[in-house]
Amino acid sequence: MRYLFIIGCLTGLLKLSGFAQSKINIEVNNLRSKQGMLYFSLFKSGDGFPSEYEKAFKRGKIEIDKSDVVKFSFDNIPAGTYAISLFHDEDNDGKVKMNKMKMPLEGTGASNNARGKMGPPKYNDALFEVDKTEVNMKLKVSYYNPPPPKS
Repeated sequence: MRYLFIIGCLTGLLKLSGFAQSKINIEVNNLRSKQGMLYFSLFKSGDGFPSEYEKAFKRGKIEIDKSDVVKFSFDNIPAGTYAISLFHDEDNDGKVKMNKMKMPLEGTGASNNARGKMGPPKYNDALFEVDKTEVNMKLKVSYYNPPPPKS
C-alpha cells in the first residue's frame, strides 16, 4: 500500500513538472475527396493560429488513403493547453488555396470543431487540455467552395 502511494505521488509530480508525455489521436472522416494530404498543426498559443503553420509547436501531415477515416497522432506532448488546425490539401501543393475574398478553396478545420464567424476560428474556441496519457478527438473538415481546378 505504501508503494502505491509513493508511485501515485511520483506520477503526480511528473505530470506537474511537464515530464509526463501524452499522445493526441485525431480522426477525420468527412473528406470530400480521397485526393491529396491532410496537414495538422498543434499550437501552444494563439500566435499564428490557425494558418501560420511555421509558428506551430508541432506539425505533421499524412497522405489520404482510400479508407473513409484518416487517423493521425501527435506523440510526446507535454501537459498543457493546445489548439489544432488542419487543412485538406487536395492539389498537393503544400498550402491552402484561397479565393479573392480570402476564403479557403480547400477544406479546413480546428479542434473542438471550432468555426469562425466572418473569418478563421479563434484560438480560444479551439482550446483543449492535455492532462492525461491519451487525448482522442474527431475533427470535421469544412469546405466553403467547390474543389479547386486540377493543375
